[in-house]
Amino acid sequence: MNFSLEEIRGLLMLRENPGQARAETRRLTAVKLAAIEQRLGTLTHLRDELALLLNLCADAKEGCPILESMSSDRA
Repeated sequence: MNFSLEEIRGLLMLRENPGQARAETRRLTAVKLAAIEQRLGTLTHLRDELALLLNLCADAKEGCPILESMSSDRA
């Protein structure tokens, strides 16, 4: 589930107070899910950019679109 050791320790401590454990566990899990969804969005965007650069590189007659893209990112 990709919880850190610190997060797991916190979840295990919630077992000491079962009355509030469910709501807090759901909240922590929702926070983790939101972080993963944001990371997926970032990775999807990165994948699409890299795929585009590879396609541009394959069709380029001269130069390197990948390196040129890196230069234009700095400007």
